[in-house]
Parts: sequence; structure tokens; C-alpha cells
Amino acid sequence: MSYNLSFYNNEIAKKRSEYFNSRPSFTNRKNDTNRIFFKSILKEVNSLIRKKQNISILDIGTGTGYVPDILCYLSKFPFSIVGVDLSKPMIKKAREGCGDKRVKYVVADNMSLPFLDASFNIVTNKLTTQFSIDEVIRVLKPGGYFIFKEYGKYKGFKELSNIFARRFKTTRLKPADYAERLYQGGLTEVVLQQYSIIRKYSIADINRILEMSSLITGYNSDDCRHIEKTLFLHKNRAEFTSDPFILWGRK
Repeated sequence: MSYNLSFYNNEIAKKRSEYFNSRPSFTNRKNDTNRIFFKSILKEVNSLIRKKQNISILDIGTGTGYVPDILCYLSKFPFSIVGVDLSKPMIKKAREGCGDKRVKYVVADNMSLPFLDASFNIVTNKLTTQFSIDEVIRVLKPGGYFIFKEYGKYKGFKELSNIFARRFKTTRLKPADYAERLYQGGLTEVVLQQYSIIRKYSIADINRILEMSSLITGYNSDDCRHIEKTLFLHKNRAEFTSDPFILWGRK
């Protein structure tokens, strides 16, 4: 999946920020991968606190700052977080919404991170495939922890990928490919967990998601009407097959 930098303008940054701010961070599902993701990060933070270590966290592909925001909301521990993204509008929106002194945002390329070797205890990545595993490993401290949450082949929307097969942006690598690259890069304790989850959305939710993402090339109002006729006939909410995975590794 290529990164279309021009797509992520001020309007898209605003839509993404408003969307994520309007939704609950977690659900009551046992397999809520968002909860698992943040719980795993905080477990590592707690371990470092007990060891009386200064804690530095890097969030790559931070977008409008969702991961730093949630981590600061969930924990008052004295850690520092740097969020990086190549999109200036995204970083601008992240800075506007940031009210925590523990957080800093930097415009930077995930493929060439502007940090010294062994700079961070924890590197997080939520929903960006445009990153360098070599760079992640380089900036991690010895014993450092990497956690990556993404979606598999269908990017969380199998039914949409079937409807828009030629225009739907799938990822080139499989979850197991990422795990293998972590092994090859020298990380240990590599763990991959894959999920298949049925989620329900309204057509308004689907439209908002597709407007603020680049999942479907050239997405427009006609596409929205086609989705509604195909999947929402006589229904307020339709089911979508989601395929998230979480990948952990330690340096």
C-alpha cells in the first residue's frame, strides 16, 4: 500500500481527528485489539517504572496523535513520547490537540528516522505499513520493545475489498512476513496474533472512514450509494469482516 502524502491535507487531518475523538477508544469485546494494543504498551511501561528507568516512547506514523493521546489519558507515569509523521497537516493537527507536556511531535520520514541509535525503550506503530523495520530496530534500546497493530489482506473491510477489487488498496506483505523480518532483524520474543472479527457499521460511519482514508482510489458519492445498495439493503447497520493483527518483538 503506497503512501499518498498529498491525500493527507488539512481537511483530511481535521476529519480524522474529529472521527477518532467522537468514538470510544475501547469496546467490551474480549478480543478488542485496540485494548490489547494499549494494555501491552502500558504493561511494558509499568515494567520499566519498576526498574526505575527513564521511559522514552516513539510512535511512528502518528497521524493526528491518537496513540500519544490515549497513552497519556490512560497513564500518568513520567514517560516521554515522540510522535512522527511525514504529513505536515497531520502533525499540525496533532500539535493543536496536544495538551500534555510529555508529548512532542516531529515531521519525519519513518524510513529514515532522525534519532540516534538506541534512543527509545518502546516503539509503537498503529496502522501504518510505510515504515522501515531496520530503522525501528536501530532506534530501539537494547531490550527495547516494539509493538505493531495493523490489518491483514482486507484492511479491516473484506466486503469492501470484494466490491472494489480493482480500486481497493491491499498491503503487499502478509502479517507473517512482518514477523519474519523482525526475526531476521535480530528481534527476539516475536509474537504474532491474528484475529477475525465481525464489526457493524452504519453507512454514515463507512462513508466517514472512506472519506478520510485512501482505501478506495477515487472514492466518491457514487461509491457510497453503491455500498448502501449492495450491503445496507433494508438495514441500518451492516456487518464487515475485520482482519487485525498485533505483532510484538524485543531487541
